[in-house]
Amino acid sequence: MSRRKLRKRISFFLYICIAFVSIFVCCLVTVANPSVFVKTFTSSECVEALRNDVALYASDMCKKNNISDDFVDDAISYDTMYHLQKAFVSGTLGASKQYNENAFAGMLEDFEADLEQSVAKSLDANAISADSYDGNGLTQFCRNIADYVESRIDFQYMNDVRHAIKRIKIISYIFIAVFVPTAAALIVVVSLKGGKSYKILQSIASSVLGASFMNVVVAAALGIVNATKDLVIYPLYIAGAFVDYFQLTVLTFTSCSAILFMVFLVLLVAGWKLKRSEKE
Repeated sequence: MSRRKLRKRISFFLYICIAFVSIFVCCLVTVANPSVFVKTFTSSECVEALRNDVALYASDMCKKNNISDDFVDDAISYDTMYHLQKAFVSGTLGASKQYNENAFAGMLEDFEADLEQSVAKSLDANAISADSYDGNGLTQFCRNIADYVESRIDFQYMNDVRHAIKRIKIISYIFIAVFVPTAAALIVVVSLKGGKSYKILQSIASSVLGASFMNVVVAAALGIVNATKDLVIYPLYIAGAFVDYFQLTVLTFTSCSAILFMVFLVLLVAGWKLKRSEKE
């Protein structure tokens, strides 16, 4: 086999290896990264929308029971909703040592207890007996609000997300473990048997360029899906968090493509300089 044919074949297989490695690295950076999921679901927009939702429900409960809602803003604060949301997502996905799977349940019980104290103080300030409104009692009133908080945070798709992240992470590590050594071996072979140094660099550069284009294709495909597919997920701020998560994924693949293209340019320039020096 001629050196030219050898370089072409190795260049093609090297392109496959680099493309797969870069794609699965991007998956580990964003798609299968629980920390990124937590970040999107605890963004200021998502948490504030959650707080407004729960506060509105609590205010409506107050109106139905003919009591003042002056406790709502303090008891259902941004910080409280943020920590509850973070505890649930982090604990479910194992994204932080700070929160285990039972952290959310414990924090929700603390929230209900604090809420009960706040409502009791409000009732006392307005000279209303805690046992006199609508026959439900203070504890049941606060439990209803806590149950609503749980229903807003513990959405039905979280288990699917957890399993998907685990599967993608395992698959990514397996493919990276296979293709990285293969790519290294191909580079060694082409370096030893590929002929002139500048031709070897050009061959590797073409592989990197192909991998860069592959990441562009993936990013474009994800962008099209993001632009055309409607997420039927409620409440809307949960759907918004998924969209942000999706957009971060597109950005990751786009950034990876740009990095690979810069590597291609560096290799191309290095090959051009080698070619000039060999001719001189």
